[in-house]
Amino acid sequence: MTIATTAGYDATGVNVAHLPPGQHAGYVTGSGSVPWSAAQLSADPNVIRIDQSPTNTALNELADVLDVENGAATIPDVVPWCRAALANFHAGVRPGQRSPAVYCSRKGPFSVTNVVNALTAAKLVGIGLWVADWNNDVAQATQEVANSVPGQGNPYPVIGRQWQNAGSFDRNVFSVPWLAARSVKLDRPDSPPGQWLDKNAWTWAEVVTIGTGLDGKVHAFRFVGGHWAKVV
Repeated sequence: MTIATTAGYDATGVNVAHLPPGQHAGYVTGSGSVPWSAAQLSADPNVIRIDQSPTNTALNELADVLDVENGAATIPDVVPWCRAALANFHAGVRPGQRSPAVYCSRKGPFSVTNVVNALTAAKLVGIGLWVADWNNDVAQATQEVANSVPGQGNPYPVIGRQWQNAGSFDRNVFSVPWLAARSVKLDRPDSPPGQWLDKNAWTWAEVVTIGTGLDGKVHAFRFVGGHWAKVV
């Protein structure tokens, strides 16, 4: 089994006009001419959104990719960002968000190895890798992404390979399934009757709720004394 791939191009906001047609990636954080404007993002709704801010915020965790390199995020930022972004993806906080991935280099202090070691130590799986390796070999880059099938035995699939710096933009190969799997807004059930809907209504002495979580398992919670406690 192999993964379908497509060519892609990333650029800073000031260089958007130089991008070839196709799948684009751009920055939603950064300084100066780096971030894309709201108008640029709106005009390219399928763009891969990259967070390169060295200071993490809840808004940053709605991006698709964390940029780990000099002047951007660091290795200690990887786990908390990915954990929050993954939760946002499953909850549909920003409809259209992709499952989180980390942009990192093949070698050096911000390497794939260091990113994977951090994720492994935190037992956080299912995070994609966008690997920067400017070897100018598109065939090799395509093969790397195509052969990185996610699932058992591959908790950190390579969803992107940056293989060339073309001056005003970079050339990449991306996983088509990763690009296509985007979050949706979840329909939330109405609140139960009582003080949740009407502050003048009765107060529950005890409530039990049972439902299926995003992990596919059945969970039960008990509301006693103003607090929820997990039962199962």
